[in-house]
Amino acid sequence: MGKHYSHFDHKERTLIYWWRKEPLTLREMARRLRRCHTSISRELKRNRWCGNAYCPRGAQLLAGSCLEARARRARLKSKQVRA
Repeated sequence: MGKHYSHFDHKERTLIYWWRKEPLTLREMARRLRRCHTSISRELKRNRWCGNAYCPRGAQLLAGSCLEARARRARLKSKQVRA
């Protein structure tokens, strides 16, 4: 069976934000959150807000908008494919 993945929540994003200011290494953040360090790296790269800065509230908004857009997306776009 496949692995189960979970998205970062607002609390985890806030912790990443504050640990980034300390500065804490990605591996230490991963140990504290019990996640893979590459997941945190991708989170920091993917959810930049207002330029290069990482903001937990902005990251939560970006993640929410991606989730909403994915839910609204048409599965089969053309009539030919549906047939």
